[in-house]
Amino acid sequence: MIMKPKLLLMILMAVSTFTFTSCGEDYDEIVNGGTEANNGNGSQNDNTASAQWPKVKFDTYHVAQGGTLPYLIGEDRKSLITHLKVTGFVNSDDLNFIRMMTGLSFKSGTLQYLDLSEARIVAGGVGYSVGYGNIEVETDKITECLFANCPKLEGIRLPNTLKGIGEGAFYNCQRLKIVEIPNSVKYIGIDPDDPGAYFYDGQFYNSYNYGAFEECKNLVSINISNNVSIIPGRTFKNCSSLSSITIPKSVTYIGLTNRYDGGGSGKESINYNDAFYGCESLSAINVEEGNTTYDSRNNCNAIIEKKSNKLMKGCINTTIPNSVTAIGRCAFDGCSKLKSITIPNSVTSIEKDAFEGCTGLTSVNITDLVSWCKIDFDCYSYLIDAFHSSYHYGSNPLTLAHHLYLNGKEIKELQIPNTITEIKEDAFNGCTGLISITIPNSVTTIGYRAFNGCNSISNVTINSNSILSETSYSRRVSGIFGSQVKSYTIGDDVKSIGSYAFYDCSSMTSVSIPNSVTSIGSSAFRGCSGLTSLTIPNYLTEIKDYAFYSCSGLTSITIPASVTLISYDAFNGCRNIKEIHMKPITPPSVYNYEALGNYNATVYIPKGSKESYNKYPWTDFKAIIEE
Repeated sequence: MIMKPKLLLMILMAVSTFTFTSCGEDYDEIVNGGTEANNGNGSQNDNTASAQWPKVKFDTYHVAQGGTLPYLIGEDRKSLITHLKVTGFVNSDDLNFIRMMTGLSFKSGTLQYLDLSEARIVAGGVGYSVGYGNIEVETDKITECLFANCPKLEGIRLPNTLKGIGEGAFYNCQRLKIVEIPNSVKYIGIDPDDPGAYFYDGQFYNSYNYGAFEECKNLVSINISNNVSIIPGRTFKNCSSLSSITIPKSVTYIGLTNRYDGGGSGKESINYNDAFYGCESLSAINVEEGNTTYDSRNNCNAIIEKKSNKLMKGCINTTIPNSVTAIGRCAFDGCSKLKSITIPNSVTSIEKDAFEGCTGLTSVNITDLVSWCKIDFDCYSYLIDAFHSSYHYGSNPLTLAHHLYLNGKEIKELQIPNTITEIKEDAFNGCTGLISITIPNSVTTIGYRAFNGCNSISNVTINSNSILSETSYSRRVSGIFGSQVKSYTIGDDVKSIGSYAFYDCSSMTSVSIPNSVTSIGSSAFRGCSGLTSLTIPNYLTEIKDYAFYSCSGLTSITIPASVTLISYDAFNGCRNIKEIHMKPITPPSVYNYEALGNYNATVYIPKGSKESYNKYPWTDFKAIIEE
C-alpha cells in the first residue's frame, strides 16, 4: 500500500516529537501501550486522584503536536476506548475527534471518561461545528459548546492550565456525573472581561444563551474554582441530580433571578435564567467564609445577600434564619422536592415566583399570625386580552402547600387578631385547610385575593370597616374571596366594598349589604352567578362599572332612592332578572344601554313618577308599573 504524502508527513512529525515528553514515556509506551496494552491500545494507567473518579486503567496518549491525536488512536480504535487520558497539546482537530468518540455524530463511540489534566488546549485546527456555525478553539479555554450534546461522556478532568469554560461548554451532556475543575479557571460561562459580555436587568449576557452545565441531568456535585468571580444565569439549569454546591469566597455575582420580558405584547413571558433553576435535588448550599457579597449564615443551606438580608437561593434543606427580611425572586423556584417551609417573623416581603414549581410543598409554618398578615406577597398577573388575564402563583407558598401551621398547629378556624389593621394581598390565598374566617373591625384593608382559593371555607364574617382590593385593570383575575363560599355576613361597621371584592364568588346565593356601605367598587360582585336577589344599601349614589356583571342568577333587584348613576355594564349579563324595583322618583342616569341588563323584566317605580320614566331606555322594558 502506498501511503499518501500528507498522512505520512503528519505521522512522521508526531513520531519525531514523542521522545521529548515531560512524563518520561518512550515512543513504544505511548503508541503501542507497552506490555499491558492489547493490539496497540495505548498505555494503561491507574487513576486514583479522586474517590469519585473511576479506579480503572485509562488508555493514555501523548500528543506532542496539536492535531495528531486522530492518527495516534486511529479509526479502528476510536469506537473501542471507554476511558481516555490525553497529555501534551490538543487543538480543535483533536477535540473534535474526542467529541466523536463520545458518540457525537458517531453513534458507535463509547468514550465515557476523559482525563485532560496533563494536556494543554491550544489554538489551531479547523474548529468545530455547532448549530449556529463553526467555532475556533482558543488557547487554555473550553470554548462555547465544545462538549455540548456528548451523549456518552460521564466524567472529565479539565487541563491544569485551563483559564475559562465557555457558555454551553457541556450543554446537554445528560450522562455527565463528574467534572474536575482546576483552580486556574477564572470564569465559567461568561468571561466578565470579554468585550462581548454585558450586564442588563440584573443579569450577565453574552453572544450565546446556554449555561455551561445546563441540562447535565446526572451531575451530582461540582467544584468551582476559587478564582471564579461570577456564576452566570443558567449555569446549572436543570441539573436535576445536583445535590450540593459550594460558592467560593471569590464569587461576587450569581445569576439567580429569572428575567421576564413582555416583548411589546403586553404579556410577561418567562425566560428561565436562574443559575440553579430545576436543581430539584439540591440539598446542601454553602458559601465560603470571607465572601463579601453572599453568606450561608447559621448553616442555613441557602445563599443570602449580605447587604439586603435577602435570601436569594434556597434548597430542600433550607432553614430560613431570623435575620432574613426578604425572600428573593425565584429563590426556591423548581424545588419540587421541598415539602415544608418555615417563614420567620423577620420576613416582610416575598418576591415573585419565590416558590414557583415547589409542587411537593404540603405545609407552611409560622410563629406569629400578625407578622404573616403583614408580609408583602408579590404575586402578579398579566393581561391576555381586554377581558382575560392569567395569574401566576409562586410568591406565597400557601398557594402550593394549602395548609398553614401556627406554632405547630394547623389553622382551620381563622380568627384575625384585633391588633391587625391590614391583611395583605394574597395573605391566605390557596389555604384550603381553612373552614371559617372572622375578620374584626380593627381591619381597615383586605388585600386583593387575600382569601382566594380557600375552597373549604363555608362561612365568612366581616366586621371590617372597609373591604378593599386591587383595582388595576391589568390585575383583574380574582377578588378577595374565592368561588366556594356560600354564606357571607357583612357587619354594620362596613363602609365600603372595594373593586373585585367578591369577584367570581359563584357559590354566593344571597347577600345583605348593610346601609352603612356608601361605596361599592367596580366589578365588586362580578360573576356572582349564584345570587338570586339583591338589595342595594340606601346611601349608595352610584352603581359602578361591572358591579354586578354576569350575576346570571339574579331574578330581582332593588335600586334605592339615593342612586343617581348606573355605570357601564353594571348589570350586563344579568339575563334572568324578572323584576327591577326602582325607588328614585327621578330615574338615575344610565351610562350605556346594556347597563340595565334584561329588558324583558318588569320595572316597578314610585307612584307619580311614570312620566319621568317615560323615556329611553326605560321605555324598552317589558312593562313599567307604579307601586
